Amino acid sequence: MGKQRLLAIGGEEGGVRIINVDEGLGVHREEKGQWWRAHSNAVFDLKWSGDDSRIVCSPFPLKARR
Repeated sequence: MGKQRLLAIGGEEGGVRIINVDEGLGVHREEKGQWWRAHSNAVFDLKWSGDDSRIVCSPFPLKARR
């Protein structure tokens, strides 16, 4: 079994969505992937960890740091 190709998207509502690129969005795009509210402000920075097991996100105007 190979690795999944995942895309992380930050939104203006403070949410983060993880989508499997190979599955596509389809007609009901709001139902695809995993979504959670990460911040109360817009998410502007996303960074995967070195082993791709975690994601760091930061709201405006901060920057993601290690």
